Amino acid sequence: LGLEGAEDVLYFTHDYVTMSSDKNSHLLAAAKLTKKHGVKKLVAVCPLEHNLAWSEDEKNFHEKAEDAQNEALAVNSDMTLLKTNLAFGPESHLIHFLSQSALAGKCPYSNLVKANKFEFAPIHTDDIASAMGSALEGTHKGIFSLSGSQRLVLRQIMDTLETKAGKTPNSTHGSQL
Repeated sequence: LGLEGAEDVLYFTHDYVTMSSDKNSHLLAAAKLTKKHGVKKLVAVCPLEHNLAWSEDEKNFHEKAEDAQNEALAVNSDMTLLKTNLAFGPESHLIHFLSQSALAGKCPYSNLVKANKFEFAPIHTDDIASAMGSALEGTHKGIFSLSGSQRLVLRQIMDTLETKAGKTPNSTHGSQL
């Protein structure tokens, strides 16, 4: 019902969460429904999950996500897909969750933090909002990625959060889930 009469639609698949199983099917459904209802511009925001994703299927999670995104764009040529890197800012779920973990002294991703190989290029939520506005204005079409200029591993992010929480960096990296 929310699509009836709408000209512009912002669609968020989810916040940055590891392997949301229904993200791909919901993205395709949104592309089809907005096309059916005559929406002029669809901007879908899909957080990149490249560093925390895994799959036991023949096609890995990245390939499945890419297939779904390409299929959605083929179904709806009025769609713009913003692929965002790890977001930080007041509306950032994962960074907020990791901050709470640092305060509690427990790191839910302790094995990933220890691995020190998962790189992110965090982007502020204000920059994502600005890009969404540009996409609605028609400045961007198709798929484009939003990333920050600095590349960090999860250990560096956790060290910063722990320092801000008044904890000694690395204090939670060995803790249990």
